[in-house]
Amino acid sequence: MRRKRVNPFEESQLWVKTDPPGFEIDVFENKGRGVRSTIPRQRGDFLLVYSGQIISKKEGERRERKKSSGYRYFYRDLCIDATKDDGRLCRLINHGTKKEINCKMKLCGDCLCLFATRDIQQGEELLYDYGLKSYPWNSSLTLVKRIFRWKTLLALTHHSSIALPVEKLLLKMIFRWKTLLELTHRSSIALPVDKLLLKMIF
Repeated sequence: MRRKRVNPFEESQLWVKTDPPGFEIDVFENKGRGVRSTIPRQRGDFLLVYSGQIISKKEGERRERKKSSGYRYFYRDLCIDATKDDGRLCRLINHGTKKEINCKMKLCGDCLCLFATRDIQQGEELLYDYGLKSYPWNSSLTLVKRIFRWKTLLALTHHSSIALPVEKLLLKMIFRWKTLLELTHRSSIALPVDKLLLKMIF
C-alpha cells in the first residue's frame, strides 16, 4: 500500500537542518560506507538534503587543488563543501552506474536535495551520478584487461626480454591507481585489488 504523497519540494524545506527518518548507514563491499532506505520510496519522493558549507565555485576549486576530499558538490557558480563530517547522511551516498542509479540531485531554493528517480525498495542502497567522466574505483576492469592482453602478447611473441620493464610499468600504474583511490576515500578496496593485479602480473 502506497503512503500518502507529500509535496516533495515542501517536504525538502522541512529537513534543511536535520535528516528525515527512514535511512541507515551500511558498509558496502568495494565502496565503504553508504546509505540504505529502510522504507519503500516512490519515484519523485524527496530523500535527503546535501548539507555542508556553501562557498563560491572559485573557492571550492582552490580547496580541491590544495586537497581533494571527494565531498565537494559543484553547481552553478557555487560549491557545497561537505568535507567536515557533520553527521548528515547525504554526503555518504555512493556513485552509481546508469543501471544502478535510483536518485538525482536537484536545486530547491538554496538547498541541494536528493530525489528518487524511480521506485526504491526497502533496504535498497541509494545511488546517484556524481557527474564526473571517470572514477578510479571503476577502472580496475579496464586495467585487468590490459594486463592480461599485454601478458598474452608477450607470451605469443616470445619477447621475454621486455617482460621486466613492462612489469615495472604496470607496478607504477598500480601505485598511481591506489593513490587515486586514497584521494577519493575508496582505499578500502586498494589492497585486495593490488593483490589481484600483482598475482596476474607475476
